[in-house]
Amino acid sequence: KRVVAQLLDKGRVSPVWLGLGGQDLDQRLAVYFGLREVRGMLVTEVFRDTPAHASGLTAGDVILSVDGVAVEDKEHYLEILRNFVNDEAVDLEVLRQGRQMKLQARAASFTRDLAVALAVSRWGLEVTEDGRRGAGLGLTALTRSGPAERLGLRPGDRVLKIGGLLMDSLDDYVLAVSRYRMQNTVLLVVARGGKAYYVRLQL
Repeated sequence: KRVVAQLLDKGRVSPVWLGLGGQDLDQRLAVYFGLREVRGMLVTEVFRDTPAHASGLTAGDVILSVDGVAVEDKEHYLEILRNFVNDEAVDLEVLRQGRQMKLQARAASFTRDLAVALAVSRWGLEVTEDGRRGAGLGLTALTRSGPAERLGLRPGDRVLKIGGLLMDSLDDYVLAVSRYRMQNTVLLVVARGGKAYYVRLQL
């Protein structure tokens, strides 16, 4: 109901996060953690001063369920989070050192500043919105030796699409960073010299 209310009020749902990074489990990790099935998400990092940090989550925990929904993998975890809005309680079932425990965090807005900072550190790029509707976002800066520079992207390129999302505004960019920030490979559509190219950002 809160998601629908936000849709009716703003026309879109603002993304939220808990403040953590994660990875999928494989058979080896599932055995290590004593899981009967390869499911759940391994927490690889917890950012300071975030809901995850306040809840007591730590790197090495395995998130088994969110709000009673069994987590299949990191993509499923992010999909479940799309059902929450800012400041809503999120119930977590976690496996820590062989013991299952319940924690609660409060979803926080995934802000524009946060998206910019994470994209710089994770993808190695910065973009700008210049009002050219339908022309994507302008690539303004690259982190030296970062994933985007290693791929061959250059300032002045235009990012038309990230994953399955068209880039018409910085709000689209925030949503894309929120949705794909834990992926090891991100598909981009980039324009240069009047031509568009599909490129794969390897992290």
